[in-house]
Amino acid sequence: MQVNFASVKLIPIASILKMRGIEMRRNGDFLIGKCPLPLHTSKDVDTFKVNVDGNWWTCYSSSCRAALGKKGGDVIDLICKLDGIDPLPAGKILAEMFALNQNAPR
Repeated sequence: MQVNFASVKLIPIASILKMRGIEMRRNGDFLIGKCPLPLHTSKDVDTFKVNVDGNWWTCYSSSCRAALGKKGGDVIDLICKLDGIDPLPAGKILAEMFALNQNAPR
């Protein structure tokens, strides 16, 4: 199955968080809450932020910054980190969840 990554990246991160039962609260253009990533070991709260309009996420904790090598990413990066998988399987999961056309070029 091919994945149209451009279409997959348009899936709202907020929808994924809601489907996964990850609670966030709205603060202006951002959703804020406890980091759901398995690599997050920091005791800090409210370090996970999602820019709703830009559709990107970040975690400001020292544990995530050290483990990720960067601050965050898009919806595909989120599924990769949540599930411990590579981008292609993450793209396939998202495409199936949202019934996106999988015959489009990658």
